[in-house]
Amino acid sequence: MPPRLRTRSVSTGCVATALAGLSIAACLSSTPAVAQRRDADAVQRGVTVTTRSRPEFDPLGVRLGSFRLDASAETGLGFDDNLFGTERDRRSSLVFANGGAASVQSQWGIHAAALSARIENLTYANESRLNTTDWSLAGLGRYDIDSSSSVELQLSQRHSFLSVQTLDLQRAGFREPLPFDEQTARLIARSRINRLSGTAYGQVRHVSFDGGESAALVDNTVAIDYFAYSAGTTIAYELTPGRSATLALRAEELDGEGRRGGRIDSFTFDVLAGFAYDFDGVYQASIGVGYARREYRDSTRRSIEGVGLDARLVYLPSQLTTITAAVRRGVDDSVRSGGEGFLRTLGSLRVDHELQRNIILGAEVSLERREYSNPSQRASDAVGVLSARWLINRNLSMIATYQHVTRFGTTAGIEEYDQNLVFLRLRISL
Repeated sequence: MPPRLRTRSVSTGCVATALAGLSIAACLSSTPAVAQRRDADAVQRGVTVTTRSRPEFDPLGVRLGSFRLDASAETGLGFDDNLFGTERDRRSSLVFANGGAASVQSQWGIHAAALSARIENLTYANESRLNTTDWSLAGLGRYDIDSSSSVELQLSQRHSFLSVQTLDLQRAGFREPLPFDEQTARLIARSRINRLSGTAYGQVRHVSFDGGESAALVDNTVAIDYFAYSAGTTIAYELTPGRSATLALRAEELDGEGRRGGRIDSFTFDVLAGFAYDFDGVYQASIGVGYARREYRDSTRRSIEGVGLDARLVYLPSQLTTITAAVRRGVDDSVRSGGEGFLRTLGSLRVDHELQRNIILGAEVSLERREYSNPSQRASDAVGVLSARWLINRNLSMIATYQHVTRFGTTAGIEEYDQNLVFLRLRISL
């Protein structure tokens, strides 16, 4: 459970010098990955470096009849050199992170049920107003109609915060995180008939904000509470084994009213057509291209529209390395004044490598572009993350991360900045 480094949206994350001592110690207790005998799961289609089973290091959990309990606790220390994401008057601080997570999952042959909970506290040594405690609860129940059809219900409740580096909060003058609560209920149906497979869902989501010490800013500038009702379907037709043509339709009705009477009612939809391709499990690719649009009930508001895109590529050059690339573009929610949405384009590239059986390295770069229409504004965030995970034994692991953020390509007076964040955490698991 990594610390919440960045919170981008309410809706929908090893430096050699820093880890030299850690890597040397790890090498003393590990053997080369190439010399290990791989279990059957390691070569299954779709298994990556991060999802691969490692029986000698995976936590055993606790058996509770036909259920399994997994739990972990985590503590860590970090350093943030630009707390408020500013170009001038930079503030820095040590950051203490503590948290825990637990889940109970069924071990039945058919059907499934699960419950999970998570909590995380971040404490800043020099800026107590930035302290946050996030928590979430989630439940899942799945009924298997037959081997290819099922119905699933997901329920969740979370309390979280938008960070002060969030563009909308910076423009509104926030100097502390903005807390919000989100409740979600989602019903999913899946089925397959011969070559045709499909997934459909319906969802209700409620988001409410609590300004705390910034209540006046919440009242006057940002953060309108709202309900979002959404539905969608994805249909795939298998042309040949591992190759399918796909069509995705999604729609969302947003109903919200500001504390001073302003409404942000809107209707958003996107249509994406594309394909999914699997080449012997070495390459797995999917892409959907189409159209995305948001229309506001208030005729004085300008509609938001553009090209919709959802693409993903997973490449496994070997059992020790996984390369993942993704690009997404569509209309996203904003908490700025009036509830104006924006076009969001996000691209990412990640490499995970198993240096030793119990040492997993990761490197990721991502680029996010926000395009607002009212008023016309642009901003880009580039993020780079380096990570190393040392699995000491079944119950202990250490995780080191370094993140660099740069905001650039801004317009309309949006401030550009860069930020560095380093974290080292110890995790204890059942």
